[in-house]
Amino acid sequence: MTNKRSILTKIEARKISAIIRTDDQKLAADAMSAAVAGGFRIVE
Repeated sequence: MTNKRSILTKIEARKISAIIRTDDQKLAADAMSAAVAGGFRIVE
């Protein structure tokens, strides 16, 4: 299975992802940690 297909399979299985947009690296890291703590396993 290609890497792309593997990623798509994971997204399809989980049916949800967190998308974080900010210019602030610290804020992005904090938001990513909060998303993972809240149960997200796919974060962009």
